[in-house]
This record gives sequence, structure tokens and C-alpha cells, in this order.
Amino acid sequence: MSFDHSLENEAAPLEDGIADARDGDESTRDCDSRASSQTSTQMSTDLYDHEPFETFAYKIHRLLTIIFPGDLPIQVERMSGGSYNRVVCGVLGYGQDPPRRVVVRIPRFTYRSPVDEVAILRFLRSNTAIPVPSVLHFHMSSANIISDPYTILEYLPGTCLGDVYDDLPAHIKKSIVRSLVCLLEQLGGR
Repeated sequence: MSFDHSLENEAAPLEDGIADARDGDESTRDCDSRASSQTSTQMSTDLYDHEPFETFAYKIHRLLTIIFPGDLPIQVERMSGGSYNRVVCGVLGYGQDPPRRVVVRIPRFTYRSPVDEVAILRFLRSNTAIPVPSVLHFHMSSANIISDPYTILEYLPGTCLGDVYDDLPAHIKKSIVRSLVCLLEQLGGR
């Protein structure tokens, strides 16, 4: 599924549609991963030569407003990403209980395309019991409002295992290892 619209003339009022997850607002904490990656900080903006979040968030807000016009108002929040993707959270229906969250993933490098990741996620979702987010939209080229390829995924709430593992009791750690073995067996086709 590809999303392709000409968005140059589209405008959406932001009202308070941009947020910083470091503000401490309760609504932004769910999107702020506590993982060691710091992709939404000034350091990563400099490291990857990205547009600062404050200006990039306006583009993401416009993109989400056009893709999800029935889910207004929309809030855009920082998230930590990884080495290969810049990641931003969109809160659709902001202020409603509960709001719907989506994750916008933008490849950091021009040679990366979301097409392989989309295919892998769809395969895993269809052929395994591994919990992966559904792909809501993707665009493979830079011909869009954010000038980059992107993927919009369903937000899956949770806690980063690396953030809590050391503090877990031994019986929980054993259970996690057993779950990982089951997941690996599914990937191995057993």
C-alpha cells in the first residue's frame, strides 16, 4: 500500500500540535522510549545532519493531518529511534480517551527504502504469532511533504526490555528466554 498525494498546497492549522516528550506531560511519556538511543536529541540532529525536530514536526503534523483527516486534532511528539530510522510519534485524536498513536519511521540514509521493512513486517504479521505493528501507510520516494520516504506503523505500547531486564527476578528472566526461543523457532520454520 503506497500513499501518494500532491501536498504542496495543503495547509493544516497546528494549534498546539507539536510536543516534546521531555516536557514531562503525561500524554507524551508513552511515546518516549527510554532506550539508550538518543535520536531525537540535538546530538543526533547534528550526527545525522537532520532538520531539527521543532521544524520537522510541522511537516509530520501536516502529513498526518492529510492521511488521517478524521482523527483531528493531531499531536506530534519526539521518540527515540535507532541507527537506521528517525522516529516520530503521532497522537491521533489528541485529548480523546484513549487517543490513537502511530509511529512515523523515516530512513536516515538516502539509499534506504522502507519497502523491505514493510514486506518483512507484513510477512511476520501474516505467518507468525510474533507481535509486530501493522503497516498503516508507506511512501517509497522523497516526493512528499516531508521530502523523505516514510512508513507509518501502528504504535505498540510497552517497555524496552533492555531498560528493565537487569532488575527482573530470575523466574521472569527465564520466562523471557523461553519466549525468545519460541519466537526464534517461528522464524526458523520449525
